[in-house]
Amino acid sequence: MVPPPIFAPAPSPSPTRTGGTGNPAGYGRSCTNCSRAKAKCIVKYPDASCVRCDRLGKECLPIIALRKRAPKKSPSSRTAKLEEKLDDLVSILRGTQQPQPPPSNPVAQDPYPQQPLEQSHNMPSRLDSLATAATASASTPTNMLHASQFPSSAPMFDAAADDAPEPTPAEAEVYLDKFRGWLERFPFMYLPPEVTAAALRRERPFLWLCIMNVTSMSVPQMQRMKVTVRREVAQRVVMDHEPSMDILLGLLAYLGWASMISGPDSKPFLVLYTQLATSVLHELSLARSPIEEQYFHNCFKIWGGRPPGPKIRTLEERRALLSTWYLTSVFASFIGKMETLRWTSHIDESIEILEREKESPFDVILTNLVKVQQITDDAHHLLVRDLLGGGPNVAPSCLFRTAMLSRLSTLKDSMPANVAAHYVIRLHIHFCEVQIHSTGLYSQSLTDTPYGVDAQRIDSMYGCVRSIRGWHDLFFSLPINELPGLPFSCFIHLFQCQVSLYRLATTEDPAWDKDMMRHTVDLLEFLDQAHDRFQQLNQVYVLKTGPGDETLWQKGCKIMRNIKAMWEPALASAALGGLPTPSSQGFSGLGSGSVAGMPVPGPVPSGAAAMGGDKNPLLPENGPMDFNDMAWMTDVFGPWDFLKSNESGGKPS
Repeated sequence: MVPPPIFAPAPSPSPTRTGGTGNPAGYGRSCTNCSRAKAKCIVKYPDASCVRCDRLGKECLPIIALRKRAPKKSPSSRTAKLEEKLDDLVSILRGTQQPQPPPSNPVAQDPYPQQPLEQSHNMPSRLDSLATAATASASTPTNMLHASQFPSSAPMFDAAADDAPEPTPAEAEVYLDKFRGWLERFPFMYLPPEVTAAALRRERPFLWLCIMNVTSMSVPQMQRMKVTVRREVAQRVVMDHEPSMDILLGLLAYLGWASMISGPDSKPFLVLYTQLATSVLHELSLARSPIEEQYFHNCFKIWGGRPPGPKIRTLEERRALLSTWYLTSVFASFIGKMETLRWTSHIDESIEILEREKESPFDVILTNLVKVQQITDDAHHLLVRDLLGGGPNVAPSCLFRTAMLSRLSTLKDSMPANVAAHYVIRLHIHFCEVQIHSTGLYSQSLTDTPYGVDAQRIDSMYGCVRSIRGWHDLFFSLPINELPGLPFSCFIHLFQCQVSLYRLATTEDPAWDKDMMRHTVDLLEFLDQAHDRFQQLNQVYVLKTGPGDETLWQKGCKIMRNIKAMWEPALASAALGGLPTPSSQGFSGLGSGSVAGMPVPGPVPSGAAAMGGDKNPLLPENGPMDFNDMAWMTDVFGPWDFLKSNESGGKPS
């Protein structure tokens, strides 16, 4: 039997030459060849070639470039970068400031200085702090302003950047802080420092709109917001009959700084808005005490049970009552088309409570403004009575002069020292003295005494000149940055002082020394200084304008030049002895030659010639001025109705 064949065993393969099993390389540890071929990299032994490279005879190299993992971005990284940029801008802005040492006696100069905005209130975000730093005014010299708040050059209105119907949220915060500083001059409301512009807009949108309108730095934006204000008032007050504190406070803000939103294209609004504010005040039952209001409310109603008790009057409502009375009194003495809100015992009570509670440090400013204006209002009524003729059985108004001066002196003595030194209070006191000394000067029945000279009349005339000089010196000594925030009443006083000075300079009384008056205060110099002041304001309080737009300050310069051109011939004639007649001076009651009880000058032959041939925007092109339409006087720093009446050839609309 043949034995089976014997087969030699096959040689065992080398461990590096076989495709046997092994361990796969870990994630990111495959060799270069396997990674490039997208093949699985199998490694049998550590530090040896992988199975695939060994089979293909390639050099097995570990991969070098591992995949980079993207770092996780923090959600606040973009915010941090933005904050870094804002911090850089804030540091640059603060570096441009040049803080000055505080005055040695701040109370004597200004008991309520305007604090830097970045120190006055805690801003809720860094963006707000940037906006605050951009408008902050540290203690500056009296003839300089902070560069970021009042730019040095007037930029032209950029329609692409600024063509917005209202300010941005950041601008609104800046404007609200500016308005807080203005409230120190006429504190008709208390605005807590923690209230932001966004919160104010949610709670009182109309008040927010009016504040933004008077503080806006863009003339085209002001024009658009003025239309919105008029539309909102008509809709909410007239159409929807929704009287509210929002509407009342908004109107008070609008009227208190009416000078900031007036212009040649504005429609008349002083009388309209003042009467609307008075109507809202009555609709809210704020003009009378709660007990009196409850009586009239329940008098003709049949109640099933006990009627509710009287409402508790808030301090905000009391401020609104005092402010409404104050504005109606100021405008009634200036415009002559309306009456002052009736003074009641409830007003006296509100003054007493506000001074006692002291919720706001500026409530005492408001109460004393009202007290001074009450005396001024009484003097104005006597002045009007003189012009209308009180009759033979009425005592001469000059007999009340001593009593009113005594009331004013007692009031000044009762004021706290810091209040009596406040420049707005002092301006009102000086003007009150002007009104008191003017009583009896314009009566048509005045004649000389049997001894030839009315000494009391001459004394009043000189007292009037001294008071005008005091008002003049204080007004022109104010820092230029304080003027934009002055309430509208101060600009009204500016014009009324000029009119009073004109009357004194052209009076026919032979006992009156006009040379002495001119050495005390010269009217032409007064007008020149007012013109220069408006020119400075146009340089430091720069408003963005569009093509053809003019700011309030530019229009104020024109008005001062034109008034000087009209008055200068009469003043020169009076200085040479050729005095104008009473009819040319305007001694005709409250008719064509008076402004709210104050006689004003008559027309000059040619206003255009007086201006050296230049077109006079306040005078008709084809003849002398028609003083029957005195809207240009009453709104001289307001809507300038006379401009519209002359351009359209008719009376103001």
